[in-house]
This record gives sequence, C-alpha cells and structure tokens, in this order.
Amino acid sequence: THHSNPKTVGTLGSLSASRATFTFVADSISKSGWVYDPDANVQTRGSITTPTLGPAPEPIQPPTPQPTVSITPTPTPTPASPIPPSEPDFSGGEGTVPSNGGRLTTDSGRVTVRFQQGAFSGDAEVVIEPISCSTCATPPRGFRIGDTCFRVLALVDGQPVTDLDADVTICVNYSAGDKAAADGNPPRLKLAYLDETAGELLIMPTQVHTTGGTVCTTTKHLGTWAVVARVVTGGLLWWHYTLLVGVGALVVWLSHTPRREPESSLTEDAPDGVSANTREEAPQ
Repeated sequence: THHSNPKTVGTLGSLSASRATFTFVADSISKSGWVYDPDANVQTRGSITTPTLGPAPEPIQPPTPQPTVSITPTPTPTPASPIPPSEPDFSGGEGTVPSNGGRLTTDSGRVTVRFQQGAFSGDAEVVIEPISCSTCATPPRGFRIGDTCFRVLALVDGQPVTDLDADVTICVNYSAGDKAAADGNPPRLKLAYLDETAGELLIMPTQVHTTGGTVCTTTKHLGTWAVVARVVTGGLLWWHYTLLVGVGALVVWLSHTPRREPESSLTEDAPDGVSANTREEAPQ
C-alpha cells in the first residue's frame, strides 16, 4: 500500500512534520515489539520479521463417502401353534337312577349305562360326561387309546359314589377314530377304566359286537373310561414264544424216554404157574 500522508499511516502512530514517503509491502508479516520514533523517523525497538513459510499444506480431501449398508434384521420366528388335542365329538347326558335300577344314555346315544337293582342305596343323580382322551392316563403296553373317553359320575344324598353294590353294564358305540386305533379291526377294541390310585388304565373284559358297532363290559366301578385298541405287531407275541418252547421241551423229553418192549403173549396153553416161555418137555 502506498501512503503519502505525513500524519498517520495505518496503526504506525504519528509521523514527523517533515515530508517523507514510506512504502510498505506487507505479505504475511508479523510484528513483534516494534516501536517507531517519529522525531528521529527510525525504528527504536523491535523488528518486523517475515516468517519462513513452509510448503503449502496439502488440501484436505473430503472423506470418501462409504456406501450405506442396509442391515435387515432377521425376523424372530413365530412359534408354531400347538396342535390342540382332539375334543369329544359327542354330547353327554344326565338323569336320576332309582335304587331298583335303570338305564341312562347320552344325548347323542354314544354311551349307554345300565344299572342293576341294588347298584345304589337310594336315588342317584348320574352324569355321563365326555372328556378329551388327552387327559386320560397312558394305556398299558401293547394298547393305544382311541378317541372315545368319558366320565360317569353319581351322587346319592349329595355324596359321590364310585364303587357300586351291583353290576353295571357300559356299552359304547365305537367311532371311526376308535376303529382306526385298532388298525381297522374292531375285535381288537377294549374298554378300560382309570384306576385313580395307581394312575393307570386297567383293561376290562370286553364284548365286541361288530354288527351293532358297540363294545360292552360289566363292572361295579364308575369314574373315567376309555376305548383302547390292542396293538398287533408283525412279530410273534410273547405267548407264541412260550408255546414254541413248551412244544420243543416235550419233543426232547419224549426222544430221551426209553421205550418198554411189550411182554410176549402165551402161544399155547400151559399148566397153572408155568408160562409158555419156561415150560420144559416132560420125559417120555
């Protein structure tokens, strides 16, 4: 910058009255303790230094934008809904059974219970209630449960009765599910009741009537009942092996038993006390 003003030049302070011309060229200069004497027109203290400039810094490159990776969270698998157990496909029934006996049938006609005289000491309120077979105990080995399960409850004077004083006959119209449990062979079906003490199903002697499609049993026990099916595998049953072992033992015993030869019969008459084999010829 070129200044010809004798009074003030920038921030340098006052100048002398004498005419003077100063030429300042400033380019990245720095002042450190510089003092100017206007009377002498000289610098009395300090100095003006020009800093040593290094190489120009490298331009800062903006960071290269990284591609945005979109992470799709793995969806949490929804647990499969459990398969609900099969529900009873028949309705129940209830009624009053007098002490002289009677019969009670469910509204659907699926289950019929016949009480003999003396089964109850008085009038009994009886209920036949269908239940899910999943609530029954596991059947014994060699049997599988069908889909007909129910409970027979009785009250006499407000008190529950389980064991009766006379026989009761229970008949069930077996279902397609019961028949399927028996591999399509109804004679394999049985009725079983739940022993509450042991917590297991007990197989009862059962009559199967394929013409009417029913299974029946006679008992003195009420409570929980189920239709079960005997499972037949392709191999031999335990009693088959028992029979084979028994037959084999009999054959071995017979083969080692000595045979007794039959005594020779008399070929001619002999005197008393003398057999034909020991008789000697009399001398002539």
